[in-house]
Amino acid sequence: MIKKLLVCSIAALGLFMTGCLTDPTEATAPRFTGPTTVDTLFVNTPKTVTVKIEADDAITFTYQMLNSTNTAAAGITTSPVDATPTKTESKTINFTITNTAAAAGSYKLRITATASGLTSTVDFSFVVKGTVVTPDVTTGTVTLGAHDATTGSSVDLDAGTVMLSAAAKAAGAAVDILYTYSDVLNAPVIMNPTYASVTSGITAFAGWTGASDTKFHKVTGVSFDAVNTKAAITALFNAALATSGRVQVAVGDILVVKTDLGNYVLVRIDTVSVNATGSATIKYAK
Repeated sequence: MIKKLLVCSIAALGLFMTGCLTDPTEATAPRFTGPTTVDTLFVNTPKTVTVKIEADDAITFTYQMLNSTNTAAAGITTSPVDATPTKTESKTINFTITNTAAAAGSYKLRITATASGLTSTVDFSFVVKGTVVTPDVTTGTVTLGAHDATTGSSVDLDAGTVMLSAAAKAAGAAVDILYTYSDVLNAPVIMNPTYASVTSGITAFAGWTGASDTKFHKVTGVSFDAVNTKAAITALFNAALATSGRVQVAVGDILVVKTDLGNYVLVRIDTVSVNATGSATIKYAK
């Protein structure tokens, strides 16, 4: 009887030990599935991004939109909605991301998930591109005659046309600027019609009825080729700097002019000569 009890006890002990030596399945850190390409965030155009998080236990997560320096991104809102709220160990989350006023650059949505005491972090990349500028001005080249009796020197900047003195006087206020050579300054000048008629002493412009008192001034530190919109030209005009008389010019000088119609035109002097003939490139809204 004792022998039988001993055998049973050893068998029971073997069963107990077998149970203790069986290892439970090891938990793994949360796993992510989401967009694999860099997407573009356009201004005020919400973007929906779907991210799936899976783990062996209940998941908690945090998120943040970061800029290229890994600090909180300004001008971007991020709103998550858990599309599988009843599944604690598997979450499909729809993030609505809106670029409200973010600067151009690289961004990332960083998500950190925790389950079973283990944490995983993943970044999903986005980009905000610079504002696309659509040119809305016309560029034209005008030949300026000054002392050349066959080539006009009076310019209607709104239309981009050049006139001889007689046609200019007949056009009244339509002419915005004149190009000529000043014997006093010994240099080419740009002047407005009122100055040409009243002060210049040029007999061809005397008695100009309705001559425009156009305002203009030089601008520096500006690339003529880079200014391609009416708004950009307008922003260059400073009434405090504007003259209503004349200004000496040389090759490469850039002027911004407020025309008789209230438009703003950019003028670059391309060539000049001793006899005052020359040329200029103008940018104007049409």
